[in-house]
Amino acid sequence: MLVRDNFEKNFLAHFERRNIGTTIWSPLCGGILTGKYNDGNIPEGSRVELMYKTGGHLGKRADAYFSDENKAAFSKTATAIGEIAKEVGFT
Repeated sequence: MLVRDNFEKNFLAHFERRNIGTTIWSPLCGGILTGKYNDGNIPEGSRVELMYKTGGHLGKRADAYFSDENKAAFSKTATAIGEIAKEVGFT
């Protein structure tokens, strides 16, 4: 679910036409790309735990990865990304 579809489909062309750069925000996807969530569990004190405690739109955003219906797919995808990174020599 780590996607940039909205940006790539709807905004990138506008930036390019105007010769404007973009800034990468949260390059580790709020800790998701660190591997600490690969098992599908949410560590105590983590950003995702805080998102759920805060609730509202942040809780909904966390659900994109950790809801009961999304957790298995997220875990599979995150683990696969980690394996690919190792194959090409990245952590």
